[in-house]
Amino acid sequence: MDHVVPQGDRRSRFEARLRDVETELARLRGVRDTMVAAGARARELAATLAADTVASTSDDGVATVSCDGRGHVDTVVFDRAGYNRIDEKQLCDSVLQARYRARDRARRESAAVGRDLFHGDSGAATGV
Repeated sequence: MDHVVPQGDRRSRFEARLRDVETELARLRGVRDTMVAAGARARELAATLAADTVASTSDDGVATVSCDGRGHVDTVVFDRAGYNRIDEKQLCDSVLQARYRARDRARRESAAVGRDLFHGDSGAATGV
């Protein structure tokens, strides 16, 4: 014998399921909006980092290295007097020291920009 479900019960279950689907769609729209905002913030961060320049000079003053906000070396400038008074090893050491400091500073500043951008005003990246 077939079990017949009254029309009203079927309609109620359908309406309840429809409400569940609408609620889930609203939640997913919120997730999408959060991800779109995070993507915009990431693009803003990338542009900011590409435009920023950080410089550092070696202890002996021979080499100054400039990096962009991502830590990529942009320029290396030598002090002429210092350059002519040191040997090749000292020159290499000076360049490496200035490069390390500039990259380290760029990373720290980039991290601070990222923290401010993602967690500063709206906290868009802090959860769904």
